[in-house]
Amino acid sequence: MRLTRSCTSVAKVFLVVSLLSTIYKFWGKKQEILGKLLLIEVKTISSPKPASTTHMLENSCKFPTISSADESLKKYIKLNKTQKACPNPYLQVMTKDEMGNFYFAESKEITKNSMQCYMSELGGALRPKALRFTKNGRFLLPKNDWFWVNADNFLITCYGNANLSTIFRRQFMGVTDTTVQRKVVPGKRPLPNPRQFDLSSLSISMLVLDSTSRTQFLRHAPKTVKKMNDMEFVILNGYNKVGDNSNVNLLPIIAHQLAVTKSYPLLTKDGQIELAKILPINASIDPDTIDFIWKEMKARGCETLFNDDIMHRSRGILHYPAKYFLPGFSRPPADHYYRPFYTNFYTETENHWKICYEGRQMPEEFADPWFHFTRFTADRYAFGFNFITSMTHDDPNNLQVIDEYLAKRLELLDNADALENTVLLIMGDHGQRLNGATQTFAGRIEERTPLMAIYLPKRLRELFPEESQTLLDNSNRFTSNFDVHEMLLDFIEGKIGDKRKRRDDARGTSLFLPIPSTRSCLENNVVEVFCLCQPEISQQLIKDMKRKVKYTFGFIEAHCSMKTTRDEKLSILFRLKHRFNSNEFSITIPPLIRDSQNVTLFGLNFCF
Repeated sequence: MRLTRSCTSVAKVFLVVSLLSTIYKFWGKKQEILGKLLLIEVKTISSPKPASTTHMLENSCKFPTISSADESLKKYIKLNKTQKACPNPYLQVMTKDEMGNFYFAESKEITKNSMQCYMSELGGALRPKALRFTKNGRFLLPKNDWFWVNADNFLITCYGNANLSTIFRRQFMGVTDTTVQRKVVPGKRPLPNPRQFDLSSLSISMLVLDSTSRTQFLRHAPKTVKKMNDMEFVILNGYNKVGDNSNVNLLPIIAHQLAVTKSYPLLTKDGQIELAKILPINASIDPDTIDFIWKEMKARGCETLFNDDIMHRSRGILHYPAKYFLPGFSRPPADHYYRPFYTNFYTETENHWKICYEGRQMPEEFADPWFHFTRFTADRYAFGFNFITSMTHDDPNNLQVIDEYLAKRLELLDNADALENTVLLIMGDHGQRLNGATQTFAGRIEERTPLMAIYLPKRLRELFPEESQTLLDNSNRFTSNFDVHEMLLDFIEGKIGDKRKRRDDARGTSLFLPIPSTRSCLENNVVEVFCLCQPEISQQLIKDMKRKVKYTFGFIEAHCSMKTTRDEKLSILFRLKHRFNSNEFSITIPPLIRDSQNVTLFGLNFCF
């Protein structure tokens, strides 16, 4: 009996212990599983992409926001799903890879051993002979093997058979390595290991796409936009251009205030921003004297690049019109200067720009110096300015030609960690000014809202989370070119945000400092006719405005025809102006490349 009870007791104890053990093991497993789930959740929650804490509607400036697929733009938008083929008139004897390495393969159509290829450097294109290039040297290229050319501007020409007929001829842009003596180097060019983040010598890379607005970029470059989002670019939604064309919008970013403008008042007699304070008309500025921001970087050992797609031999940023600038630089403005290439190319095409030319997508060729320089200088201090003009100057739809190229190049730079110590700006100078879309309301908005996308190195975001968040918040504030300039000075001086003392002559606010929601056109240094802050108008004013607008356009219709010249139009407008108060009616005369005039009536802009 006792034995039975003992066995029963032992069994009970065993069952209790087993049950407790099972519960313990289950609970432990549950805790482990729960812990893993919580860890996953914590990881997910703790590392989301940062988001702006501000909104465009908070601004006192009522900045119009449009969709990239605005209905009024439909007739002007063309989205091609596939890129058109680019026929090549030459034999396929010379191959270039994405890093600029070449392979010369003999063609079966040419008698063996009779084909030779040579490289010549291109130079010149400096004032007073800015329209001319020089051809220097003649270097034999190796056959059936890879090689790279150690020059910035060069021409490759191949001859075949005994009669020395030209079977291949093309101009190229490279990136000279001054540590290498040879001009033609066997093998593929080695890629440097990117250096770690160093705020005291942060590199800056700028890629400017002419006449490209923010919404246009979202519409025509979806692959690039996706990659930029993955890389956490910050796109400024309230960015307003300060003036009309390229020069007046780029100089406030890449240069300090021009010496010649310091004598001009900040405001006009009407109390608006004086355009001449930014860029005067009759100054004939010597480009050599402009105080570019990279000059102070250069003094500290920075390697520099200036790549300007001139679109015409007589043009180029800071080369024309003659009333504004002397015709070009008398000495290269940077270590790597590519005007000799463009002068050679546009001489060959008789000043006609091309999207496709002899088997090449030219926008990709023009952007190659940006990509190659950014990758090849990933191990050192560098500044690169690239301005691609011809692709989008006349037609915004051409932007899609370079979408896949840009997306892939960003991926290559990102995967190689080549931007660990580089700030990258992809931007427009202004929106489209020449396309028919400018006659629509949305088109006029796009003209004034260029793309401004900013990439900060990951380590910078980690070390300066508050300033990085401020930049994000400022993406929904009313900003301009001058603010971007101040941000670039932060990088150049190695002092982010409030750690850098505000300069007395600063014309903007660094994007690392909070920008108030109460900003006006005057405070943003935007010329009135280009400012997008919408005026508040009373009902009575609306009635008066409708009456005067009706009168204005009736007057114009009665006095104008398709044959009316530009000067006659201006005469008519000035006669009309005398009928109105000067605060109600103003006229802005754009550059000669456009036939229309901007008329401002009651704060509303019309194109005539």
